[in-house]
Amino acid sequence: MPQARGVPRAAKNAPHPAVTAALAGAPPELVHLGALTHELGVVQFARGDTRDLDSGFCVDDNARALIVAVHVLALEPRHGEAHRIGEAALRLLERTHIGDDGFHNLLDASGARIEAQGQSEDANGRAIWALGIAAAQSHDADWQARARALLERSWTAARRLQHLRPRAYALLGATAAVRVSPAAKSMLDELSHSLHERHRTHALPEWPWWEPALSWGNARLPEAMLRAATATGSSVLGACGLNTLAFLGEVCQGRGIFVPIGNDGWYPRGGKRARYDQQPIEAAGMVDAWLAAAAHTGEESYRRRALEAFSWFLGVNSERLVVADPQTGGCRDGLGAGFRNRNMGAESTLSYLQAYCSIALDARARSAPPTAKRS
Repeated sequence: MPQARGVPRAAKNAPHPAVTAALAGAPPELVHLGALTHELGVVQFARGDTRDLDSGFCVDDNARALIVAVHVLALEPRHGEAHRIGEAALRLLERTHIGDDGFHNLLDASGARIEAQGQSEDANGRAIWALGIAAAQSHDADWQARARALLERSWTAARRLQHLRPRAYALLGATAAVRVSPAAKSMLDELSHSLHERHRTHALPEWPWWEPALSWGNARLPEAMLRAATATGSSVLGACGLNTLAFLGEVCQGRGIFVPIGNDGWYPRGGKRARYDQQPIEAAGMVDAWLAAAAHTGEESYRRRALEAFSWFLGVNSERLVVADPQTGGCRDGLGAGFRNRNMGAESTLSYLQAYCSIALDARARSAPPTAKRS
């Protein structure tokens, strides 16, 4: 099957219809995500565009699905498919919660726990992030109550997180939930302080980053700092977020198109950066990080950078290959040298949908009339 090439030369200056739709605040299509969703939750993998039920279920993807469902319902409150998907995802998070240890990450096709692969800091962090979003932002009172109850039982697991990215995910959840969870503010302070201290002790003038390599999920780190800075008014956290995002943007987006760090070798300090395989989670994270910078500073230029990163999905990338299908909402599992992965699994599809929703919600918020003050 021929590869779908990117935007034709004559149409380069015309916005992609998906960009136009997102900027108009329209909800994304959920055809493919709906097909990936089983009564037990969102299935991990697909073969082509057909879900692979044998791959089972994971907390990571269902946490992402809950965030997407909450955001789609914010755009279209009567979206039945979004409610079905979100309900399945929330039920999976409820079933997999195992107390102070957080969540059991992997389930088989029948919904039974795969004991050999139970614990994952990433899964715990993402679950806390999703629960914070649902508790604070869901328009469904039942989802709000269930998410808040589960979130309150998950803060101990958040405090036990040791690695950077899981802590950043949990910080995003704490920041979202700060007005609805009594414990969220202390978690926000604790997690943001730990991330800032890690940056302060590891960053170098020529490499202002938390680690000696840029690897995966990079943009979630500056995003978390910026969200925390906006919530607390901390100029220290804000400077850390903006400076690290500027560094990451120079590496990955210095020429007006987004070229993420490839997962085939990453980018060690002083070494050669990997260009492939480029992953959809990187584009989604960069969209959110730029929008966090825009929200924190009010600078419109950051929104333009967010649209550049989003356009990676739509063919404005190093290979000029369309990665996502806006008509179904599905997304390919990565971009190689001159080809795209044929499979459309949950992580990739949810990355596209999360990025789309972020752009749409930001556009909707900016177009809304000012809220009248109550007397």
